[in-house]
Amino acid sequence: MNAESLELLEYSRLLDLVRRYVSSDMGKRLLAATEPLQDRGALDALLAETAEAISYIAESSRPTMRGGDAPVRLRFTDLPDCESAAARLRIEGAVLDGLEIASLAAVL
Repeated sequence: MNAESLELLEYSRLLDLVRRYVSSDMGKRLLAATEPLQDRGALDALLAETAEAISYIAESSRPTMRGGDAPVRLRFTDLPDCESAAARLRIEGAVLDGLEIASLAAVL
């Protein structure tokens, strides 16, 4: 997408808005690498994922009746950065230290 289109869509302002809700280093790197998609099928799939996430958040914040099972409220703040540890796992015979294993366990 060309720079004029990005400016017209105020894409940088959108990224600034989303950046306020990103707390992990990995999330910040992913957001910095984000570019608009032009593939309609990929857009539809991502919009369906977003709609599912919004529905889940709405459901998990709704009060439940006595004895009812409430959905689990997920928190993504302060996740450890385990990108390099996960990448090393792709190498046959690679070994992780205890801190790397703990960071992966926290994310999983």
